[in-house]
Amino acid sequence: MDTLAQKQVSSLVSSAVAGDIDAEGFYRGLTETITALLGCSRASLWRFTSERLDEVVCLDLYDLHTGLHSQGLRLREADYGPYFAAIRDQGLLEASHARRHPATECFNASYFEPHRIHSLLDVAINLSGKPYGLFCCEQVDRIKQWSAEDVSILKSVGLLCGMAFRKLGAH
Repeated sequence: MDTLAQKQVSSLVSSAVAGDIDAEGFYRGLTETITALLGCSRASLWRFTSERLDEVVCLDLYDLHTGLHSQGLRLREADYGPYFAAIRDQGLLEASHARRHPATECFNASYFEPHRIHSLLDVAINLSGKPYGLFCCEQVDRIKQWSAEDVSILKSVGLLCGMAFRKLGAH
């Protein structure tokens, strides 16, 4: 991760730890920063809802094209089994051709087509050695080839954000 990006994320984390920004402001700043860092259409932060790792809830999703944030969407293993299996097994899901990827094609009708998503990159976030959630990056209207640097950036952001997640109530 380049120095400017690291400074942006570090500044957000410092603000959260100091109590100068609330959880919503931190999550919004983080998803906007990730979208800019990776040059993708949408970025979101998700948290596992239980130790079974069979459901995630969206803490914030930022859409670059509309400039809007949303939250609260829940995804369950019962509906998207191949996706959850891949995330648990690998901690990483790189699907440049998401509509044809075996672990993500389960999203085609319900999510990818309505939102015009073609590429997906998800990286798990661990907190104190335990699964916390994941970052999700999406590309709309075209295929995006994710790079090793993209994966590295998301992993670095996850490590940098550990203190903020703890402060904001992630246990």
